[in-house]
Amino acid sequence: MKFVKSQLELIDFFIINTKYKFVDAIENNIDVRKLFSEYEMDIDFMPKIRENNQYFVYIKISINEIENPLPGYSLFVEGVCIFNFNDDEAIEEKIKAEYIWSSGISIAINNLRNYISTQTSYFPFGKFNLPAVDLTSLINEKKILMESNKPV
Repeated sequence: MKFVKSQLELIDFFIINTKYKFVDAIENNIDVRKLFSEYEMDIDFMPKIRENNQYFVYIKISINEIENPLPGYSLFVEGVCIFNFNDDEAIEEKIKAEYIWSSGISIAINNLRNYISTQTSYFPFGKFNLPAVDLTSLINEKKILMESNKPV
């Protein structure tokens, strides 16, 4: 199929906060893949419009960052993606919002996924791969929280 370039353009991505802790395992023969699959994870994000018609998606992911973490890694990563649109004036604001809420958030998650994978490849238990995310469910949950004005 022919590659069709999106009107949404990723300008840059930055890590703005990160935290890592290694939690040593008591047992020697630990199944790292099974252990990683048991980690509690949380994702939160917030799209915002800033100056010069740039669109920002702030995103954070915490992995096994609980009071009594499982062995291995306890991680927190926060980043920001900066976007704009090709042919900005020709795109309706509603369409721009749809791009940000679907593609923009997906791109932000994938940037953090790559960062986490690269960083953990240097850690004692090896690379941690963030599992696939049900983006529709995540976005719907966020919109419900925003509509009810609950703190997120």
